[in-house]
Amino acid sequence: SSPGESPTIRELANRTRKVRNPSEESLKKDPDEKPFCTVRIFYATNRGLTGETSVDNRYGPRRGKGLVVGITDVTIPKSHEMGELETPSIWKLEWKLDPRKHMSLASVQVQDRKVWNQSVKRRATALGNPGVLLFIHGYNVTFPDAAIRTAQLTYDLAFPGAAVFFSWPSQGSVVAYPADEQAAEWSVPQMKELLKQLSSLGANVPIYVVAHSMGNRILTRAFKNLLDEDLTKRRAFKELILTAPDIDAEVFKTQIAPSILGVGPHVTLYASSQDQALVASRKFHGGYERLGESEPTVTILPDLDTIDASRIRTDFLGHSYFGDSSSVMSDLFYLIREGMKPHERFALERLSSPAGDYWRFKK
Repeated sequence: SSPGESPTIRELANRTRKVRNPSEESLKKDPDEKPFCTVRIFYATNRGLTGETSVDNRYGPRRGKGLVVGITDVTIPKSHEMGELETPSIWKLEWKLDPRKHMSLASVQVQDRKVWNQSVKRRATALGNPGVLLFIHGYNVTFPDAAIRTAQLTYDLAFPGAAVFFSWPSQGSVVAYPADEQAAEWSVPQMKELLKQLSSLGANVPIYVVAHSMGNRILTRAFKNLLDEDLTKRRAFKELILTAPDIDAEVFKTQIAPSILGVGPHVTLYASSQDQALVASRKFHGGYERLGESEPTVTILPDLDTIDASRIRTDFLGHSYFGDSSSVMSDLFYLIREGMKPHERFALERLSSPAGDYWRFKK
């Protein structure tokens, strides 16, 4: 694309991929080159250990006894496309996981807290001090699911710093919504503990936080509690990104927003009228609107950048658009990697309402 024009999604994906992947020519010259690459991710979890040795079953759905930290390795096929989460598909008659085609959890290793902290800081401060990318998953997510999604975000954003995910004891089951709600509420103290730990890595280490769905309840409550305890901790946090948040919109406006908006970190909300998971959640909660919905009303507040992602089409539930859409991933790239404001980002257009301005993805 010429100067001043919006780069295409493919160009952005290729630009991102070049950070991680060797060229096709180098692959041809080295027949022993693996058809996948490995991304190292740091984790923190309050899930209980199962006692099993399989990497996919190391941590289960039961509550643990405290915050445990470690590292995971996730493989990503060289054929990976931005905004894709390559997993085995029965529609493609794929019955077994193949690292050449699919993302997979390769290893899980518990670490001493002090050693882990030093490793995170070393990665976060290398290569020009890129900082920490922290991801908090939502409802119906297993530990391996969370690791793979974090690796995908890290890879697609070409994030050169330390990638960390917090995995709370979701049951990983569609029918376990009430149990997940209880687990999310129970996890707020451990989330606060992790935020406090990361904020102490160094005076100028930036932290970018992405939360999805029910994970936003844990993040926002924990962040509020952290600032109530020590307002100076806000300085470490550069961005809080709330994607499809399954939070009561009025509860957020009255109980959470006054404590976290306009105090330091920039806060972005991605919402959608096509999010069927949040429609179901609203019905489950007696008709009270969720923060991640843009209909019947969209949440617009001072010091909150609201992005309407209703035009984004991904899975049939429309709930995982933050990671499954190359358009949203590109927008996250410009937000996190380039620090661009909404009016500077190519894919967005400004809309006005009586409550104020917000943004929408262009057609």
